[in-house]
Amino acid sequence: MSYRRRRPSVAADTLAILFKPIVAICRFTYRVLDPLFELNRRRAADRNLERLISHVCARYAFLFERFGGRVVPEMSAGAPSMDFASVVIEVKSLYLMASSDRGSVDWCVSAKRSHEGWYPLSVLVPKLRANTDDAYRLLSEYLPEIERLMLAED
Repeated sequence: MSYRRRRPSVAADTLAILFKPIVAICRFTYRVLDPLFELNRRRAADRNLERLISHVCARYAFLFERFGGRVVPEMSAGAPSMDFASVVIEVKSLYLMASSDRGSVDWCVSAKRSHEGWYPLSVLVPKLRANTDDAYRLLSEYLPEIERLMLAED
């Protein structure tokens, strides 16, 4: 069976001719506006990170005052979606990571020299024999024990 190649209709040719300038304008507009939207995404990510850093510095001030902690900017990042951000705080021989998402803040811990990754703070509660899973109390009351556990796990 043989098929004949049909030539596009006059209407299809006309539509193609009409849409070529519209497509060109859309491409040009996208190229011009895309950097602006990227800039807005970066600004939103920076705002989310700054919001989390200010929350952590205010609520968990003891990490900086009593334990000499410092924010590690090269390991901290924000994301433009929702309110996601994660900030890493170096305290003694530990890294503490606070991650916010939709209003809640979760904590993870890692030894500085460890290559094992991050452990949720809640995983350490049974090993600490703590009667709480509140991150504030765990970090303020059990930080030396958390450090010993993390170094022993290494």
